[in-house]
Amino acid sequence: MITDFTELNRLMADTLKKAIPRLKTVDVMPDELADSMQTPAVFIDLESFEPGKRLSGGRNAHECAFAAYCVLSTRTKNHEAQIKNMAAAVAGKVHGQRWSLSDAVALPSRIAAMPGIFKEDAHGLACWVVTWDQTVYLGEEWAPDDELGDGFWLKGCHDHPHRLEDFPK
Repeated sequence: MITDFTELNRLMADTLKKAIPRLKTVDVMPDELADSMQTPAVFIDLESFEPGKRLSGGRNAHECAFAAYCVLSTRTKNHEAQIKNMAAAVAGKVHGQRWSLSDAVALPSRIAAMPGIFKEDAHGLACWVVTWDQTVYLGEEWAPDDELGDGFWLKGCHDHPHRLEDFPK
């Protein structure tokens, strides 16, 4: 269960960090770009969302569009080919991922990769963006109380209801 996108973004970053150990930096998209960063780097961002089809359980469904910004220094040898390989590796790890939240996140769909711009003023960085759609269910799922009131009542061949415990085993 998750109640907001913060935990999900952190799980995404942690999963990619473990799955692709060659990445030097994996994090959620920063508000401000640091003066320097270690590349290769991946930054996760929730690009947009809209209400999704509500299922039972009381959780709110959101149809989300996510992006993983793959960033590589242009000083890297053969950086044009390497950034594409990096994006392919990230896309491959996104495929089938529920980020350890199988009951709160549907399988990703429409996974794609394309050239991108990491930050307008970030010179010396090559960027490809891996995008995907994923349904996320936020909130606590409704569960019945531990106490079920006064039990189950059955109405059968008699005109008045009987408690389940009244019937022989």
